[in-house]
Formats: sequence, structure tokens, C-alpha cells
Amino acid sequence: MASDAGAAPPGSLPGLSGRQVRLSDLPLFRGSGDDRLLQDLEAEFTWFALPGGATLFSQDDPSNSLYMVAYGRLAAIVEDGSDRRVIAHIGAGEVVGEMGLISGQPRSATLVALRDCELLRLDAAAFESLMKRHPDALLYVARTLTTRLLATTRRV
Repeated sequence: MASDAGAAPPGSLPGLSGRQVRLSDLPLFRGSGDDRLLQDLEAEFTWFALPGGATLFSQDDPSNSLYMVAYGRLAAIVEDGSDRRVIAHIGAGEVVGEMGLISGQPRSATLVALRDCELLRLDAAAFESLMKRHPDALLYVARTLTTRLLATTRRV
């Protein structure tokens, strides 16, 4: 089981000071002009490095945080008995882990770094607080979920 709870994973970077420019380059925040959102995120997100090949979290782990990929690429892998298949690739600017936070269900897939990554972690309480204060961010999460659902439906 991967380390997903509590303290920031090994390789954590110091606070977000000076990182707002990079946050504003990610699709969620690009062109938002919402300095308050970036300030709130600075206070809530934990930045950390995940080396290529490392597991971010495993299928059926508790859902206690979401992650945004700042740099790098992840693979979402679903395991069913001896069957193991990649169901999605997640790149820079994309969010993972939001389904479990919204549904309260365990992780639906294992996430593995395909190369060295830089990620932002947001715990469940901070996620709920930010979504209440910044509905535009919630709209992005809803669009992400809808897009993933449509892609899964088309594959079936």
C-alpha cells in the first residue's frame, strides 16, 4: 500500500512561495485572474516529487486527498484478479483522486508515475473548503469527472 495519508511524502518541497506563476500555467488556473484562489491554494497544497516507477496510491486505499500533476505523467491501473490494465494516462494540469473525495469511496485505481513527477496534494478537508470558496474550481472537477465517465462509457 502506498503512503497517501498524513504528512507530505518524502521529497516534499518547501511552501509554495514563488510557485504561483507555475500554478497559473496549469489548465485549472490558466487565465483565471483569480489571485485569491492562488493565494488560498498556496496555503493548502503540498508540493512533492514522485520518482518514475513509484506508486502514488493503490486501488482500494482510503480516499483522503486529491493530487494535481504539475509535471510528469501518471498511469491509472485497474486490477481485477489477475487482470491488470491501464485505463488512463494523467498529465500536467490534470487532477486525480477527486472521485474518491466526492463519493467517499476507496481509490478506484492504482496510480503509478511513468516518469519523475511533481505533484500537488490537497487533503479532503482543504478540498471541501476550497470548493465552497471557489465554485469555478468545482466546475473544473465536475468537467474532469464527466470527461472521464464519457471516455469510460465509450470504451465499454
